Amino acid sequence: MNRSIGPSMFEGWIIGLDALYATNSIRVPQPFKINTWFTDWISFFSEHRLGYQLKFARDQYGDASIYEKGQRLPKCMPLLFEGNDIEPCLLHGDLWNGNIIMGNL
Repeated sequence: MNRSIGPSMFEGWIIGLDALYATNSIRVPQPFKINTWFTDWISFFSEHRLGYQLKFARDQYGDASIYEKGQRLPKCMPLLFEGNDIEPCLLHGDLWNGNIIMGNL
């Protein structure tokens, strides 16, 4: 596989999604781009990924209970990873209201 085409391919994909979004003809999720540097992964994920989604759910859907419950998780995350070496990797972050399921399974 030619890895050199990867970055330009995704940049083109984002330009296309932005153009679709601008037409207001279909729903196109807008990714957040908060990537402020942290010295550790747990703090980054807690604030910029998990925290962002919890705030979004609260602000968009008025769901304060999920926000309040979710605030407990970042405090527990260091214990979950204690004793493990965390290495950088690419995370799948495609969480938006059309890509979740709720209810009893």
